[in-house]
Amino acid sequence: MPSRDLSLRFHSFIHSFIHSFIHSFIHSFIHSFIHSFIHSFIHSFIHSSSFIHSFVHSFIHLHSVIHSFIHLLVHSFIH
Repeated sequence: MPSRDLSLRFHSFIHSFIHSFIHSFIHSFIHSFIHSFIHSFIHSFIHSSSFIHSFVHSFIHLHSVIHSFIHLLVHSFIH
């Protein structure tokens, strides 16, 4: 039965994707998100003493964190 084999492969593919996604998400994204956001926020707050500027700066920095997370996700997905 080729359709059953394909279905099993698809389920296995989805399972491994979800597993690697969750693993990467918990391990990388949350840690990086909190660490980078707080770090960049404090750093820019010390330099500019403007709350809004610090928040914007942190969000710009966060963009690179999300980018690296996607890269990590793709990398873990391939392997």
